[in-house]
Amino acid sequence: PVEINLSAIQTGEGPKVLAMIADITERHRLQLEVEARAAELEQARDRTTQALRQGAERNRQAEP
Repeated sequence: PVEINLSAIQTGEGPKVLAMIADITERHRLQLEVEARAAELEQARDRTTQALRQGAERNRQAEP
């Protein structure tokens, strides 16, 4: 994938268009990795929350 930025500039010869093209392959790969890690963290949070709720429920049931 590439990112293309176009800018109009004034020169001594009149208006010109400045084009900047960048390869964003690495940025795209890193973004996908960040999204995957975020999903993993959400799943771990959900598992932890469930375990804490189950523990709290067991404690409530064990109280006299």
